Amino acid sequence: MAESSVAQIGWPALRAHPRFREAVELNARLILAHKDRHGPVLFWMTGDMGRSSTLNRALMRYAREGAVSVADVLAWVRQRSTVSDGRALQVLRRAEGAGLMRIEPRSGPWRGRNIIILPLMVDFWRGRAAAEIESASLVLPAIGPCLERLQSDGFYYAFLSSLHRFDGMAPQARGPANPAMRHFMAHEGGLMMLYDLLLRQAPERERLLEAAPFSRTRLASRFHVSRTHVRRVFAEAEAAGWLALEGHNSIVFGPEMSEQAERHFALTFYVMGSCAEAAASALDAAPTAGARQG
Repeated sequence: MAESSVAQIGWPALRAHPRFREAVELNARLILAHKDRHGPVLFWMTGDMGRSSTLNRALMRYAREGAVSVADVLAWVRQRSTVSDGRALQVLRRAEGAGLMRIEPRSGPWRGRNIIILPLMVDFWRGRAAAEIESASLVLPAIGPCLERLQSDGFYYAFLSSLHRFDGMAPQARGPANPAMRHFMAHEGGLMMLYDLLLRQAPERERLLEAAPFSRTRLASRFHVSRTHVRRVFAEAEAAGWLALEGHNSIVFGPEMSEQAERHFALTFYVMGSCAEAAASALDAAPTAGARQG
């Protein structure tokens, strides 16, 4: 794999790739299939940006350092202001109850305890990473072989270890903000509902997001949320001018919403491709460098 090839390409070029829309739709299908395989409990764990990032950063720290504590996770959420301490602790306790991790029993404050990452959590995030790499490979063919390599714990931990480089990514590298996408990511099931609607659009359309059939009842049932929650998420997006709800069964996305979605997916493919490339380069240069052998 060529040195720094993804960095040289950059995310705007990925957005212009002729297979970009195909990659976006594959990403949505694979992520939704991953959700369906793992059921409502794990869906709750990753149902919004706060919960998902809390668990993801615990795993990233474990991959980089070989250990992670409750204090490490709380330090990260404070630094990034993703969730409150109380909510982060709730997520960790729920994750322990779901078999994703084990909190070491010891005397002293609960927050100082070490976290043991269990195989279910490793495999859950590995499946998510596989979906991201497979879809990104349509616009970054060089990372295609990384999908098979992901089954190796050495490669997988090297991939996770490289993700921290994109925390606090500089605005000039990240590009314009995408508040509409963050709105959906911040609400439980929001991003998954958006993926579902993306795939229900007409195949032949000018923009990535244009219009789709819309049912609050169907979305609530599929994503284990209330109809009131669905109504609130989309009403707030409509009030912001990102979309319009036409009657009770149709949604029309504005051009700015589509623009932000394209930037979101292009940046996601860029980050996933960069991390896959970095993992491959590290292991090819020195099989034990930068990764724990699981």
